[in-house]
Amino acid sequence: MLKKLMKVAAGPALLLTPVAVTAADRPAGVMYKNPGCECCDGHAEALRRAGIDLRVVASENLAGLKARAGVHSRVAIRF
Repeated sequence: MLKKLMKVAAGPALLLTPVAVTAADRPAGVMYKNPGCECCDGHAEALRRAGIDLRVVASENLAGLKARAGVHSRVAIRF
């Protein structure tokens, strides 16, 4: 009985234990943006603060990138 109680009590504590995260452990991504968009810069910074290893690529041809990636025109933002 005591072992069961210890497992139940220790379980949540193990989930809250801080872990060292290296760059290799962080999720990575690429954000393609319009070169003149300052909103994208703010979104990129928020993603980095959230722990995402983000590479930002400025592109004048976002429509072509979206088409090659298969983004449907109903959900693609037009810039």
